[in-house]
Amino acid sequence: MKNFEIENNILTLYKGNDKTVVIPDIVQIIGESAFYSCSSIENVIIGNNVTEIKDSAFSDCPSLISARLSHSINLIGAYAFYDCSRLVSIVIPNMIKSIERETFSGCSRLTDVVLPKGLKRIDLMAFAFCPSLTNIYYLGSSDEWKDIEIFDFNDSLMKANKYFYSNEKPSVEGIYWHFVDNIPTVW
Repeated sequence: MKNFEIENNILTLYKGNDKTVVIPDIVQIIGESAFYSCSSIENVIIGNNVTEIKDSAFSDCPSLISARLSHSINLIGAYAFYDCSRLVSIVIPNMIKSIERETFSGCSRLTDVVLPKGLKRIDLMAFAFCPSLTNIYYLGSSDEWKDIEIFDFNDSLMKANKYFYSNEKPSVEGIYWHFVDNIPTVW
């Protein structure tokens, strides 16, 4: 834990240069800009005790490829993964109701995103400058997708293929998906 500054269960600063970082169990909140501009980190594993990722927490981490988020996270702040240009895919936890302003803006290699069924809002530029965004795997139905308030400058998100979750193989193929070994797979 020598590479972490932790105060009152809030990780306030990461001082290491590891390629893979596992957030310590004591952490409940990843603080604002805690990993800002950390150039060494490629993978982060966020444990089940973390409930919040504050604004700009992982902003401008140019080597970050993978972020495994715990299901207990109920807040991901604005700019949290801003300009993480090597991030390829992300699974947004089920408790997230809103994706904040520019959360994933500038993630130029982001191709696949899994969005929770309870999502209500995708804020301004949340997925701006994500030209590689190809697939949106939504855990709800197409009707529920239409109820999500999507703000301006999310063109990459709007142009991406949308797939809707189905536990069982549907009669219509091509717009539904399910998990196979924890990987989103189109029916």
